[in-house]
Amino acid sequence: MNVIPAIDLYDGHAVQLRGGNPDQRIWDSDEPVEEARRWWELGADALHIVDLDRALSSGRDNDDLVHDIVDESPVPVEIGGGLRGARPIRDLLDPHPTAKAIVATRAWKDRPWLDHICEEFPGRILVGLELKHGTIAVEGWTERTKLTLEEGLHRLDGQDLGGVLLTDIDREGKMMGPNIDTAETAVEELDVPIIASGGISTIEHLQDLEAAGVDAAVVGTALYTGDLDFEDAQEALA
Repeated sequence: MNVIPAIDLYDGHAVQLRGGNPDQRIWDSDEPVEEARRWWELGADALHIVDLDRALSSGRDNDDLVHDIVDESPVPVEIGGGLRGARPIRDLLDPHPTAKAIVATRAWKDRPWLDHICEEFPGRILVGLELKHGTIAVEGWTERTKLTLEEGLHRLDGQDLGGVLLTDIDREGKMMGPNIDTAETAVEELDVPIIASGGISTIEHLQDLEAAGVDAAVVGTALYTGDLDFEDAQEALA
């Protein structure tokens, strides 16, 4: 199983937030490109970038920073945050053949659009399935749909996806451990890569996800606070 460092961008900074709340910053850096470089120099096989300004419709974006990181990165990058139209996805994916785009809000609100974008970029679209109090959340986690995990997985069955990013928002930034039950359900129901996120803070958490059949884990807060050492994690999963 692969460990993917997370780089969340907000107002030109790399940040880590508790529960996705911009008012609760756990970690902050004004050099996002340097943070990205640090991870691939340590041996990361991929990076996970989210533009929180786009996701939260703050009126700002971090497009230049995203492109700077992806242009320089020697490893594949998965990019998300407010990608709700075909044009911004094309702008990211067309010049970067190894990059993948993460879509969430529009994927759940507009099924024909998801069908179209998956046809245009087969195997390069990740769908963010982000659970909050048991149902799928959208609009930067500020709205909850009525869709359960099982209903969401059923909707995605048969799509030519690059994977599903499964996030437990209630655990995000709290380092309380991943939700193994939801991970196992996703692995059983879908024949695409499952990437887990939220609450991961120890090597044991990663090993539990690996045992559940998860393909990769996105880790943010624990790497930046030092609670989880990236190289130790890689070695333990080798």
